[in-house]
Amino acid sequence: MGKKSEFCCAIYMGKYGINVYSNDPGTFDILRKGSFLPFIPGYRCLKRRARSDYSIIYIRNTACSARVVGAKKLEIRAPLKDVVHASTIPFQAHFMLEPQMQKDSIFTSQGGGVSKKRQGGSADGKAGGWQNLRDAGSLQEIPLAARGERFGLGRIAGKRWLPFWWR
Repeated sequence: MGKKSEFCCAIYMGKYGINVYSNDPGTFDILRKGSFLPFIPGYRCLKRRARSDYSIIYIRNTACSARVVGAKKLEIRAPLKDVVHASTIPFQAHFMLEPQMQKDSIFTSQGGGVSKKRQGGSADGKAGGWQNLRDAGSLQEIPLAARGERFGLGRIAGKRWLPFWWR
C-alpha cells in the first residue's frame, strides 16, 4: 500500500490515550473490538485524538517489522491478518500508556504463571511499561519445577535473574 499514514483513532485506558496512525482505512474497525478486550483494563478506541505525544503508526505491508522512532513512537509494518490475530496494536498501546499512568501513581506489573498437578508457580516482575519492554527485553527462560522443587530462577534478557516460587 502506497497510501500515506493518517490519524485513524486513539486508544484509551481511562483518561490516558495514545494516537494511532495508519495507511489502512479498516484499522479503526479492528481496534475497537476484539478478543483482547478482557485483558486491557478500561480499553476504548475512539475517533477523537488523544492529548499525548505517544503514537503508533501501523503500515499495512507484506513484510513484518517494528521499530521505535524516538522516545514516544512505534512503527509497525505487517500484514493486516497478522496484526489482527496477535492483537499487536492494542497490546503495544497498553505498554506505551504505562508512562502516562505512572505520572498519576498508577502502575501495572508483569508476570506469568504455570501449574502442573495442582502445583503452581509464578514469576513476578517489576512495574511494567514501555521503557521496561524496550530496555529489558523479554523473559528468556524459566526452569520448570518438574521434579518437585519449590523455588527457581528465570533470566530476563540474559542478564538479570528473577526468582519464582511454587505453591
